[in-house]
Amino acid sequence: AFLTPLLVSRSFGKEVWRLTCSEMTYSLGMILGGLLLAVWKGYPRRAKATLLTGTWYGMLMFGLGLAPTFGVYLLCNTLIGIASPCYNAPMTAFLQDRVPQEYHGRVFGFLQIAMSMAFPLGMLIFGPLADVMEIRLLLFIGGSGVLGVMAYSFFRKKLNF
Repeated sequence: AFLTPLLVSRSFGKEVWRLTCSEMTYSLGMILGGLLLAVWKGYPRRAKATLLTGTWYGMLMFGLGLAPTFGVYLLCNTLIGIASPCYNAPMTAFLQDRVPQEYHGRVFGFLQIAMSMAFPLGMLIFGPLADVMEIRLLLFIGGSGVLGVMAYSFFRKKLNF
């Protein structure tokens, strides 16, 4: 998320309107994803849905890195925004179903701590890397990591779909 403003300014131009469009399309995508979930009313198989939307997200990270024009970038950014709630909602519902109720506070508190730490840790690692590596390459590496985790999780036998 924090690499996209750098990608926009370095690849497509430093105009403020471009950065504004980048943020707005992601937000629009999240709204559309939330509306999609509200209309669709969820997934029958939450773990599988999380893996599929996680895979979609990883592929779209490649799309951001490969985007030849700003319009294609904005399309990929909107689609990533749609993927975000479609990933998080079934994952949260899956955990609510699988974790005993007396542990919900601990598990979701820990999850919140982990997610809160991920952003500054990512900035600590990828911020300096963005000064020495092409941001598109970092998106390919990140997308590959996401796809690798999704593939590992999908083929792991312990996950009950």
